[in-house]
This record gives sequence, C-alpha cells and structure tokens, in this order.
Amino acid sequence: MYKMQSNAYLLLPSINMYSGAYQAFKVVFFITLASKTLAMLMRIIDQSKADIFLMDWEVPKKVSNEDTEDSVVAWRFTFMGNELDELQTQLRKISPETELIWFAFFWIGLGWVEITNMNPGLTTGNYNLQPSNMLLKFFLCALIFIVIAAV
Repeated sequence: MYKMQSNAYLLLPSINMYSGAYQAFKVVFFITLASKTLAMLMRIIDQSKADIFLMDWEVPKKVSNEDTEDSVVAWRFTFMGNELDELQTQLRKISPETELIWFAFFWIGLGWVEITNMNPGLTTGNYNLQPSNMLLKFFLCALIFIVIAAV
C-alpha cells in the first residue's frame, strides 16, 4: 500500500495464493460437506427402516344407508397420519422458508454480496470484473444464517 491509495489490496490474501490460505479452507470445507452428507444419508436410511403402525380403535359402522356391511371411513386414517406428522414437526423452531427469504433479502436485496469482493464496498453496483473472496463469502453467509436463526 502507498500513501493516499484509494483501494486497499493487501488486507486479504490474493486469489493467486491458491495453494496457501484458500487450499486449506477448501479441503476442510469439502471434508465437512461430505461427512455431513453421509450423516444425513445414514439418518434417512435409519428413518426409512422404521415401521409405523397406526392403531385405530374406532368401531366399524355403516357409513351410509346403502352399505350392507360395517366399515371404517378411510379418511380417518389420513387424518391420523396428518396428526402424527404435525406432532413430529412441532419441534422445529426455525422455518426454512422464512430463513431463506430473509437471507435473500439481506444477501441480494440489501446488496451484502458486494462486501465479499476483493475490494469490498457497500454500494450496490455491477462489479463483474472484481473477483469475490470465497472465505468472506462463506463467513458472511454463515453469519447471516446464524443471526436469522437466533432472531
């Protein structure tokens, strides 16, 4: 840097230093991504092996006057399945749709994506020639998601 310089170039590692700072981040990121994907697949396999039996103790009766034998209304089983699903999803504290809408508002709507450029700025402009820093992009995305979830 030199005196009266308008842009700071030495604050972030250069993209040309790929083998240094960014290589370690990419390795750790992809190892984490692969292990989390494997953990989710194992969870899906465990849940798909579970058998759920819905017991309905409703006494069979004639549904209409034209019926010759007693039966149980099929909609009751659907209602019971929906109630079971609601009981399982009531523990969710964060709505994924709401979190993604708020993330899009902050990231794109307010133009916070411009902060991740190699020469960051808060003005919303089209800087196609300016490369973005993937460490800053990951950190800012993670920070926005954590803050939205906490709020």
